[in-house]
Order: sequence, then C-alpha cells, then structure tokens
Amino acid sequence: MFWRSSGISEQSPTLAQATSYLKGIVTEVIREKRAAKEKGVTSGRRDLLDQMMDKDFDDTELFEEVVGFFLAGHETTSNTLMYTVLELCRNPDVHAKLQREISTILPHKESPLTLDNLKDFKYLEQVIKEAQRLHTVVGVVGRNAAKDMKIMGYDIEAGTNINIPIKHIHLDERYWPEPQKFDPERFAEGRAAPVPGSYLPFSDGPHNCIGSKLAFIEAKVVLIQLLRQFDVELIPGQTFKYKNGVTTTLENGVRVKLGLKNKGCDDNFGVQSVVEE
Repeated sequence: MFWRSSGISEQSPTLAQATSYLKGIVTEVIREKRAAKEKGVTSGRRDLLDQMMDKDFDDTELFEEVVGFFLAGHETTSNTLMYTVLELCRNPDVHAKLQREISTILPHKESPLTLDNLKDFKYLEQVIKEAQRLHTVVGVVGRNAAKDMKIMGYDIEAGTNINIPIKHIHLDERYWPEPQKFDPERFAEGRAAPVPGSYLPFSDGPHNCIGSKLAFIEAKVVLIQLLRQFDVELIPGQTFKYKNGVTTTLENGVRVKLGLKNKGCDDNFGVQSVVEE
C-alpha cells in the first residue's frame, strides 16, 4: 500500500534493488554498533541508535525505526522548502519583510546564526507555517480505532482504519478565512490560535511526527542562509502541478532566479538543487 500510493509496483525490480541496498547499509550499521557495544567500545557521543539499543529493541525493530527516520526526515522538509520559496516569489511583500527580519537579527556578513538566535525569527516561523498549511506535504494520515467510539454522530468500531484528510482540513474555510490566500499573519503573535485539530502539518496526538522540531530548525536555517545572500524570483513560463504520493510535491519542481541582494538577478541557478531532491 505504501508504494502503490506513490505509483510504484511492489513487484518492481528497481524497488527490490533499492530496498536491498538500503537494508544492507542500515543492517551493517546496526551490526557494527551492537558489536562495539558488546565490547564496551564507545565513541564518546551517544546517538539515537545507542538510546534505542538501551531499550532492548531487536534488530528488526531497530531497522524499521532507522529507516523510518531516514525516509521521513528529508523529503518532507525539502518539499516544505520548495513551497515556501514558491510563495516568497509569488508574494514580494512577504519576501521583503522576511529579508528585513533576517537583516535585523543578522546585520553583518559575519553575524553568526545560532540555536539561541534562531528562535528570534518570528516572522520566518509564520511564513513556514503558512506554507505548510497552504501546501500540505503529507495530505492524509491514518489511525486505527483502539475501541468503539462515536465521532460526529458516526459509530466507529474498534479496529476500524480511519484516514484524516489533512489537506482538506487546511483548506476548509470554516477554520481558515480565504483559505487559498497565502497569509503568514494568520500565525502572528496576538492572533487567535488555530482551532484544535485544524492545523496538522506534523499530525497530532501521541503518534505525531517525532522529528517536527528538527524539521523546523532545518527549514529555518536553509531559508535564512538563502535569503540573507540572495533575492529569489520565479522564472516565467512554469506551470505547477501537484504530484501525490507518500508526500505531495510538484511534478516539475520550482525553477527560480537567484540574484545577489541589491545587485539584480543576472544569474540563473536551479533552486531545485537546494529545496528538493
């Protein structure tokens, strides 16, 4: 089911080859880590794999967890960056305001970007959140009812699989006035918080995305470093068509023109290499 949602046959020889290759790499890392642990050899830095081994995960469980982190941790963030860059190009006022925020917090070329001052980029947070709302990267998540329940008048039996249509919730005018409009001010301080359950870029509940904080940090760092140096502008003549799979991306990506700040946009660069696979 996982691969069918991406238009890939589970019998695909290419899929089998790629799966075997990935499994071999991850299995070898786990084997080496477990062997070192049994010998009492440590690297001095405990990573996530070390911590999972302390919880007595067997090798199959470790493999599934590591692959989950690996696959979920790159495509979602790259698509978020792509959509954010697209909306910055479409909304020059937002683009300019965001660059002013970056210049205020990092006024000099040598000004360091740190984990401490990263939290000061409030408008950037608003921009990313609104891009995640308008362009939902993971459009549907599934849950399995643990017990019989009634939701909005519907009887749900235990064991029933339930799909939550996040994309449609994010574009529902009952929760989001002018839902098709890109408006980072929706998330400004002092504005009413979204209705619980109406904003789910990282899902919700005990099974929400474990990497949400890391993903947000990654997106902020990339956008800050991009926009403190460059202006971004869409290359004309593009059409944007969603491609649905495990994640929702754009079929042909986004091509933009980058120009050194305040020096025009004379050089073409493929932002695809920065913001998507």
